[in-house]
Amino acid sequence: MTSEERTAADTARTVGVFGLGLGAVALVSSWTGWGGVVVGAAALACVAAYLKLAGRSGSAPRPHALVGAVLGAMAIVVGLVVQWTTLSEPDEDFGIGLTLDECMQQADTAILQRSCKAQHYEEYMQRYPDAEE
Repeated sequence: MTSEERTAADTARTVGVFGLGLGAVALVSSWTGWGGVVVGAAALACVAAYLKLAGRSGSAPRPHALVGAVLGAMAIVVGLVVQWTTLSEPDEDFGIGLTLDECMQQADTAILQRSCKAQHYEEYMQRYPDAEE
């Protein structure tokens, strides 16, 4: 193996290990939503670059590239699920005609509770003046 091929193989290995590390960081940060999506996409990009460099240098792809890709993909999926659930809109018709107490008793999610708060804002703020806006 020439020094040029060895340098290319070392570069490919470094990029692959970096992709694996990014995949792990992405999975850990995926509960934040967009953090997992962005870092997971960066991990997939590193793994793609690794595969391209490994192909040029003639070295066989190593398992850490596959692990980095799987972790990055999982982080993207988890991040998108977290974002989707936090951005989903409440049912606009929920709680219409109910008192604040009735509405809050029937609200089984935080999104529905926010809908009750929005519909009965003045009463809610009188009862709970220390509540966050």
